[in-house]
Amino acid sequence: MKNRGFTLLELLICVTVIIILSAVSFFGYNGKRDTLALNREASSLIANMESMREKAMASQYYNGVLSKGGYGLYFQEAHPNYYTIFADCDGLGFDDAANSCNNKSETINTVMLDNRIKLSDFSSPQITVYYKFPFPNAVIEDVNNIATTSASINVELKNDPGKYKTIKFNSAGLIYAE
Repeated sequence: MKNRGFTLLELLICVTVIIILSAVSFFGYNGKRDTLALNREASSLIANMESMREKAMASQYYNGVLSKGGYGLYFQEAHPNYYTIFADCDGLGFDDAANSCNNKSETINTVMLDNRIKLSDFSSPQITVYYKFPFPNAVIEDVNNIATTSASINVELKNDPGKYKTIKFNSAGLIYAE
């Protein structure tokens, strides 16, 4: 019995098929990767809002100070690549330069978005959403610190503005993505 291997032609055909399948799956993956990043950032924003509501309802301390004004998120249309999570320790609204939290800033975290994602189509150039204990209701303020009953922000792909998720929230505490 003779042992036969693969011919050069058979090997070339197999390698070509593998290369074609890899190329097709790679291009399909890139499109899905952007969509997954969009969904991840929208979900993360909603989760951060829910987390701030929970902190406020639980009357959690921040840097050893009870947050009199509650916990919230601060969005600026001028800075579409990030948003700020804060604790309003002095009850005077979010002030990044304030030292009211035991000589520390009220900023808990600055959330940088994925480099393919940005925030857009704000219902106001500046939106502050915060929750005061012990209530689950949200206080939503616009650029002039005027309370409003609802607001929305789009989380969109930078390279494809047609793909976005609209995050809507209202003063009753409802938060959802469309």
